[in-house]
Amino acid sequence: PISFIKWQKEKESSVSKKCPEACLNLINQDGSIEKLNVNSYVKVGASSSNTFCFSEKGLSEHHFCIEWLYGSFILKDLQSKTGTYINGVRVIKAFLNDGDWIEAGELRFSFVLNEFYEEPSFFWESQNSLWRRQLYHLSLFAKTRLPVLITGPSGSGKEILAQQLHQCSARKKGPFVSLNCGALTESLIESELFGHAKGSFTGAEGFRKGAFLSANGGTLFLDEIGDLPLNLQARLLRVLESGEVRPVGEDKNYSVDVRIIAATHRDLKSMIYHGKFRSDLFFRLNVLSLNVPPLSERTEDVEALIYFFSRKYKISFSEPAIQFLKSYRWPGNIRELKNFISRCSVLFARQRISLEMAKDVLDKTCLDESFLQGSEGQDAFSLKLLERKMIYDSLWLFKGNRAKAAKHLGMPRSTFYDRVRRYKIDIDAFKKS
Repeated sequence: PISFIKWQKEKESSVSKKCPEACLNLINQDGSIEKLNVNSYVKVGASSSNTFCFSEKGLSEHHFCIEWLYGSFILKDLQSKTGTYINGVRVIKAFLNDGDWIEAGELRFSFVLNEFYEEPSFFWESQNSLWRRQLYHLSLFAKTRLPVLITGPSGSGKEILAQQLHQCSARKKGPFVSLNCGALTESLIESELFGHAKGSFTGAEGFRKGAFLSANGGTLFLDEIGDLPLNLQARLLRVLESGEVRPVGEDKNYSVDVRIIAATHRDLKSMIYHGKFRSDLFFRLNVLSLNVPPLSERTEDVEALIYFFSRKYKISFSEPAIQFLKSYRWPGNIRELKNFISRCSVLFARQRISLEMAKDVLDKTCLDESFLQGSEGQDAFSLKLLERKMIYDSLWLFKGNRAKAAKHLGMPRSTFYDRVRRYKIDIDAFKKS
């Protein structure tokens, strides 16, 4: 058993996931069906020591097992002589979906989930001891309405953590509004944050609520808070202190009930020292804090992430490919890993990804890790190049379709379109390729 699951049970964490009811339907040669209940661990083979023992031809002593891990049922082939197949594809280890067909020797099963269960979230579980402690804090933070500051490198999943905090809070029935402070110009971000009155400036043809009023009764996630201009930092601080917001061009304030979650990849303390970020705003936001480690510091979780995204994109990897991907340091973090697997699912649809295929895709898309390190200025520069390359790759993959490319990257369309304009990317060039 994996240690982090035992740890979660001992802590009786509110986010631990109970193993749902499931079964293997054995399809007999006469067409009859025999139901075999599946719990957190079952083993199938010819030996009487297995949970389910059969004497059919081609079955090894210990052929395969099914285990409840990472919030999902996982099938593992136990070095069988004839192999284990899911939906006609030979596997070593794979997630099981409701309705999957399993073949072992002359045996044929269908896997059935008897009850609904939520899609597993890899953010709630970890085999890394330091990150696991912070995940325990996450469930505690969800119970309060205090502000949370999430720090960590780009691509590490800060927005999904914010969404999880919202979904597990008493505000989950309220709105979750996300605003990227680094994706908009200074003139636009004020209107996006606080709203504006009709006619307050050229182009303001109607009243706009803005992020604060839109998030009333729920959660407002301010991504890349370190990119917020100093003059707007002062306005934001006033709203947080007073609980009231005044849209641009309005002469009255509106009361708002909003929980703030902010995130940044920047070193805010260094920015405060250099006069680029207000210390009073930092203390207002940094009541509760989470520091998301880069994926290179939680390598124990890479395999679980590979399985998670492989299931999402309905592909599988050979064991040598998985071991190779575990050895790569993923400087672009979880976002890079996710995009890599989604790219594989497009380029090698319905194929099992071999070591050679994985290396070929990774060699064409990765950047040297040293390129992503350096001072804050160098970091900002290299991250822009990384982002520009990822946008190029996504546009190439979808032949210039901006909507599909944005969805592929998990980026809001407005942010994606802004980046295309900022980097002066010629969309027509991709449509012709």
